[in-house]
Amino acid sequence: MVPVVRRWRFWRVPTGGLGKITMKLHFVIVGTLVFLAGCPWSDQGGGDAGQPADSGTGDRRGTPNGNAQPHSVGSVLAIANDYVGANIDYDGRFNVGAFQPAQWDLLYGWPDPAWTSGTVIRIDGVPCNYGDDACTGAEITESPVNRDATTNVSAWKVGPIAVVQTLHLTTGLGTDHADTVKIQYDITNSDTVQHSVGVRLLLDTEINGDDGALFWIPGLANVVANEAEWDLPNIPLYYQAFGDLADRTHIAEGILGALDATIPDRFLIVSWNDFSSTTWDYTVSASNQFLSGGYPDSAVALYWNASSLAAGASRSYITYYGIGDISGTGDLGLTGPTQLAAVTTHWAPNPFTVVGYLKNSSGLPKTGESLTLALTAGLALATGETATHPLPDIPAGQAVGTSWGVVGVASGTWPYAAADGSSPPLAAQRSIVLPPVWQCTPAATQACTTTSLGVCAAGQQICNSAGVWGPCVQNLQPAPENCNDGIDNDCDGLVDSADPDCWACSPATTQACTTNQPGPCAAGQQTCSSTGAWGPCVGTVPPSPEVCNDGIDNDCDGLVDSADPDCRACTAAATRVCATSKPGACAAGQQTCSSAGAWGPCVQNVQPSPEVCTDGIDNDCDGLVDSADPDCRVCTFASMQWCTTTALGVCAKGQQTCNSAGVWGPCVQTTQPSCEVCNDGLDNDCDGLVDSADPDCQVTCPLDFLKCLLAPWTPGCKR
Repeated sequence: MVPVVRRWRFWRVPTGGLGKITMKLHFVIVGTLVFLAGCPWSDQGGGDAGQPADSGTGDRRGTPNGNAQPHSVGSVLAIANDYVGANIDYDGRFNVGAFQPAQWDLLYGWPDPAWTSGTVIRIDGVPCNYGDDACTGAEITESPVNRDATTNVSAWKVGPIAVVQTLHLTTGLGTDHADTVKIQYDITNSDTVQHSVGVRLLLDTEINGDDGALFWIPGLANVVANEAEWDLPNIPLYYQAFGDLADRTHIAEGILGALDATIPDRFLIVSWNDFSSTTWDYTVSASNQFLSGGYPDSAVALYWNASSLAAGASRSYITYYGIGDISGTGDLGLTGPTQLAAVTTHWAPNPFTVVGYLKNSSGLPKTGESLTLALTAGLALATGETATHPLPDIPAGQAVGTSWGVVGVASGTWPYAAADGSSPPLAAQRSIVLPPVWQCTPAATQACTTTSLGVCAAGQQICNSAGVWGPCVQNLQPAPENCNDGIDNDCDGLVDSADPDCWACSPATTQACTTNQPGPCAAGQQTCSSTGAWGPCVGTVPPSPEVCNDGIDNDCDGLVDSADPDCRACTAAATRVCATSKPGACAAGQQTCSSAGAWGPCVQNVQPSPEVCTDGIDNDCDGLVDSADPDCRVCTFASMQWCTTTALGVCAKGQQTCNSAGVWGPCVQTTQPSCEVCNDGLDNDCDGLVDSADPDCQVTCPLDFLKCLLAPWTPGCKR
């Protein structure tokens, strides 16, 4: 017989004018119980009718591998392993406790039957306690039963709304042990019409006897010691409850947004005394320090808001509560998942949260503290995250925390550590397992790159049944190179002109070519480049001055001989003076330039005309001018003729001789003046007076004689 101390908590809601009052009465019942072998909390005799008795085969926590056998405590069923257990009452209410390093409580009253925690199912606005028959049509349809050593199932309904509660021991986030209770409600509407259904779960936290547990929430710097609330989309991934941060052994952890948990619409940290007096709605008070009953009493509440459940439809609500873990010693603590779930091709949650805590054990406030997270190869900081986080001021005896977003990037076991800024630094280390995940979904395909070149590089992989990508199979086979499409068609790594298959020639060879120049300059030569392409056509004959009668465009201007302005003597239709081959006036002529740029024949301007013998011109174009022209001769050379001079009397008679030009010479008088013969009828002295008319023949007075005497002497003149 072994004495066992049990602590019981009772509550009731009085009626009448006192309103709703919640009472917690603690008292100790000391009794002497007789334990059966292997069932230290079992009532003697194995429990109520219909509940399985302990087999009596050893420690109630089960074998070392955690495969415990079902246990009963009076009307209570139990599921348990080496780390955690749940006791389930006849109505499905449950309690949770732990066994390492010794038995300790995670919810109030463990290991006694639970009554301060419970679940409310709200149906069409009416809240009903799970397992209770107070609601109209409510009844237990299946009493709690252990499906195996780690799973308990019960069923209850309200009219057409059926609810199945499943409690299962499993692995949580903070450790790698099966030290967490998965709490699941599957609700089915068997009606022909839809109904509104919601769930509220209250967990009355108590950590190793501390009913006023405090809480760490990822992302918050300080512990939560007052009522607080989080709503979607800001529900934390998990929460931790503890009595003293220095106690790293007794820590609870609830999972809200990891594994397959159904993220609640609201998450509350509340005073149990205040919350337990409500049936559904509750408004938190940030100033409430869980002291409503005169002593600290904290709890957590999860709300899944009421929503329509269609006829014949089902819905599940899942959360987790169990043992948490903080690594490190002394004032620095570090916590985070020990393993992520492999969900086909990825891990969940990913990113995940790592939380570091720093306690100030000194008697003075601390300022300027920080924590730095160091990761190994398979882990990386989430986008926007920094490794070092400054911490707020830490009052004496208090602790603050900070959290990092971390991403898993490779399968394996990856350590990570946090350290403060002191010297030497405080440090804490943990590790996380990232199990193998599928690379892909079986039968999925993806583009890939083969080891081939060109168009052969593009390929496709098919995901095999193991979730691994198969070999990269090229989509196209080599084809003859298309030399102008910019593609390596024959998969030799060479594209278009870079591929010898596209080369037009062998490097350094030459060939004759035609330039774009006319004439002999059209002749050229091309040299093959190193890429097998003919180079530019370079002329081999330079331009030279135009030779105007060789039929070649020597100066390469596209014009040959007379068609080339260089060969033209004149401009078409131009005229110029020229000399004909004829003499005299017929020698002057004019040339006109032809359309070919050549001067035409010299056309004389004047035709022959009768010789004008005194104009100095060869008018009849016979080469003889004036008197030189026989047409102008009046006599025969050396012939003579009589002529009359300008003298008078006998002096008027003269003679002309024909000169060599055929022209009569001057008239030369042949008779000189003589004394007038006064009776011969001649003007002998050539003074124009004949005989008696001549004064010479008139002597009429002495004066006349004197006149004669004085007259000039004329030879032959008689005096």
